[in-house]
Amino acid sequence: MGRQAGAQGVLRIQLLLRTKSSAVWICEDEGGRYYYHANKVSADDEWTEGVTALFLTGVQPDGSGGYAVIAADGTAFTITKQRLVIVHRDGRKEVQEAVG
Repeated sequence: MGRQAGAQGVLRIQLLLRTKSSAVWICEDEGGRYYYHANKVSADDEWTEGVTALFLTGVQPDGSGGYAVIAADGTAFTITKQRLVIVHRDGRKEVQEAVG
């Protein structure tokens, strides 16, 4: 997915968060751009982009170790080592705490 999104060189993991229902990777390419890649279930399950997996560009670091990105449909994601916060476009807020 990174290559399709125009990532430069190798993507390096900057943050990995596992929750009860998601695995989220924030990666940085060699050009300094950040990407969000998540699987709704777990890292060991099959990844089907747009079904169980979501890849987003335009991730912004928040300066304190967290990251934020807004999907094309307006859903906002905030990711830290402690939790994933999803604010759906209807305003509903979903918080997934880190496990393990």
